[in-house]
Amino acid sequence: MPWWLIWLVLAVAALGVLALIGWRLYRSFRALMAEVGRAQQVLERLETRLAELEELAAAGGAIVPEITADDARREQLRGVRAQVRSVRRARKVERHERASRRWADITGDTGA
Repeated sequence: MPWWLIWLVLAVAALGVLALIGWRLYRSFRALMAEVGRAQQVLERLETRLAELEELAAAGGAIVPEITADDARREQLRGVRAQVRSVRRARKVERHERASRRWADITGDTGA
């Protein structure tokens, strides 16, 4: 077999491999650009939501520490804290009861 034929086959094979690599690179680039487009949409939604949250935070006022509050104010804050804790406790009990009912429905447990 002549040497030029071997080199010709090798050159054609190399061009084929390069074409395959180029095609895969092109497809990967297109997929990357599609993901970048989706990321831009998500970023736009995030910026919109962030602006809404900043407006809400500005309207709500700043949280000021009340280290030097008098006794009446401290009692008021303790009452608010107790209310918040009782609401959280009630929600926790309700979640537990719902989960227990679901588990009983799944397992067929009658509780006896």
